[in-house]
Amino acid sequence: MILMLFCLGDFPAAATDKDKEKMMWRGTITMEITERHAYEIEKSDSKAGTWSQRTKNSAIIHTATIDVISADPLGNGDVQVSGPVSSERQIIEQARFRSGCSSSYSIERMEGQASGNLKQGGLVNILFMKKSQIEGAKGIEQAVMNCGADQACLAKIYDRYKSLLEDKSESFPIQMTIQCIPQCTGTGNLTKQMESTDCNGRTKTEEDSGSFQIFCAPMAFEIKDGTYTRGEQGDRITGTFFKNEKIPYTGPDGQIYPREVTARCVVNLTNGPPELKIYMATESGYEDITDKEQDILVGQKVKLAAQVVSAGLGEESDREWKIPGKIVKEWMGSTPESYLRPVKGLKTGTIGFTWYRGKTGGEKRTVRYKVKFGKKTLKAKTHFKVYAPEVSRVDLKPAQSVNFGIGEDGCELFGGNPAMKIESAVKLTGPFSGQRFCLFYVQKTTSNCWGLEKIGFPNYEWQKDVHDWKLDSSFPYNGYKCAVGENRITMMDTPGFPLSSMASAYAHMAFEDYLMFIPPMPKTYGGVCAVPLKKMKWQWSGSAIATGDPFPDSVPPCGQGHRVHCNKPPNGCNPLVNEAEEYPSWEGFVTGAKPTPTRKYTTTRGDPPPSGSGWNCSCGE
Repeated sequence: MILMLFCLGDFPAAATDKDKEKMMWRGTITMEITERHAYEIEKSDSKAGTWSQRTKNSAIIHTATIDVISADPLGNGDVQVSGPVSSERQIIEQARFRSGCSSSYSIERMEGQASGNLKQGGLVNILFMKKSQIEGAKGIEQAVMNCGADQACLAKIYDRYKSLLEDKSESFPIQMTIQCIPQCTGTGNLTKQMESTDCNGRTKTEEDSGSFQIFCAPMAFEIKDGTYTRGEQGDRITGTFFKNEKIPYTGPDGQIYPREVTARCVVNLTNGPPELKIYMATESGYEDITDKEQDILVGQKVKLAAQVVSAGLGEESDREWKIPGKIVKEWMGSTPESYLRPVKGLKTGTIGFTWYRGKTGGEKRTVRYKVKFGKKTLKAKTHFKVYAPEVSRVDLKPAQSVNFGIGEDGCELFGGNPAMKIESAVKLTGPFSGQRFCLFYVQKTTSNCWGLEKIGFPNYEWQKDVHDWKLDSSFPYNGYKCAVGENRITMMDTPGFPLSSMASAYAHMAFEDYLMFIPPMPKTYGGVCAVPLKKMKWQWSGSAIATGDPFPDSVPPCGQGHRVHCNKPPNGCNPLVNEAEEYPSWEGFVTGAKPTPTRKYTTTRGDPPPSGSGWNCSCGE
């Protein structure tokens, strides 16, 4: 471990213990490198009904928070460096294939984190130099290395470079070179799932799992615009490096895709009295927000760092954040699953989170942090005013009657056409008024549907479409809608059950819809996360039994060969609109009613669904 601090401030010719205490420095150096890239490939041939799609999303994040304690800027006293380092990876690859009536889907996920602590054995090389006198600083560096701990030799260095060292400017620019070589490894999980469906509706699921190693990567930064500032309570060294660039990436299809790389380094050292500060990551660096108030919108990510700046040597322990309100680290939706990442790290010096509940006029929330420094407990706080968008209306327009109609599979029993139409309007108020934002819907569904298929006189076989809550069709439902001002978004659904080959059908389908909000990009460095605003619930039940010849020579026109027996449309099943208190979650998705054979037979077309099916003509719970 090497630590060199050429602060170019006052220090005596012969350093006494008192002088040495005055020269102690303490602070934090935060480093982060994030790499994200994604590509999507779609291939199709001329054969109708055949297509394939493959997507990949990758995120790799390296972070290090280094606590620096130095008893001597010239490197002759005690030096301590410590702090957490980590490398986090998430790579998700999805593939879909469809050929005629068969299809397959696979998802491969690599997730994991390597973590450890930077100890004295790790290398941290920090060099501070006054820009206008770099050569002089290099001379001091070489002379100090030659002197070692010889106080008389150091006194001669002081006399030689006196004019340089006694620069009384209150503030002057410096440049810094920072290098960190962490020592940590970890293990990630590799999972792969594949689901295929053949032309007979039979589904086959395969799963595989494994592991892979993750290593923390070295990081190096050159900060050319640092600042050395003198003050009554102590001197301060600050500097920020930030770079965001898109680097070309060649996908497996040979096409060029952007790979976004963001690098950040923040240095904050002081030799003043013990003091606890809270900083917030912004586009321009970490901003001191201690005892200040920030306006924030639900879904805008917040990244905070707390640090003790002190003149004395001491260890931090018993760190603790207190954050009021409902928070989450991350939520992501996709076809076929959702992913909720809770907030962790309440016992560390840095934390990232998102509020997903607020108020239209703003709700004041105080974030508190405390830490034990040596024998003393230090506390700090900062304030946020958390705003939520105004949902000016959510109108449900449910169907009045179960009926027949032409759907994807020919004649179907519908819960209405459409069964439900939802119209929503949202706008931003207060400090966020006039900014662009986006809305979308998520729809989940559960089904208990049975049909009696004609398989040859005089036999029928029961077919079923029964599943618990899954994502309906795709994510998002009906796409995104972005606007400035009042944003209006509408969705419609016409769920049905196929009738063309059925002697009877018994359907019960229930739905949960979420109105989701994506806020405008904030000044904070963290980005955004979608949040739920409203939750709608609706359902329908219906049945139809064939009339006339049980096995006719030709199929009658839709609606003329069956008669509705159970008629519980969405309007009669108490559709509801509520506040969305939690995020939607699901595993798997469905695309319309896909009844599968049960190998349960009968010769009577008027039979009810098999015992144990749980079907009845009601609106359920």
